[in-house]
Amino acid sequence: MDVATHSSLTTSFLCFFVQRGVITGSSNLPLLGASLAKQLQILQAVKADVFISGSKYEPLEAELVRNNIQVAKTMQTCPIKCAQEWITHSEPHSA
Repeated sequence: MDVATHSSLTTSFLCFFVQRGVITGSSNLPLLGASLAKQLQILQAVKADVFISGSKYEPLEAELVRNNIQVAKTMQTCPIKCAQEWITHSEPHSA
């Protein structure tokens, strides 16, 4: 599984669960043609803090920002490396 070259083309969200800067688990959430509203609901249901994408998809990104989900860009194609890169370069983690 690779990071979609365009977030509007993704077929699933791979969510990583992070505690104190350590990845503690993951879950692959299929989209199956989900609408923009449904994609947002999925991310809210797992309490997503950040959405990492390889490209811009402004309709989704605008909704994410409006709902307090940070949007980050990556050049990585491997999902776990994307997550690790974001953890390494994000704000210091609270204990």
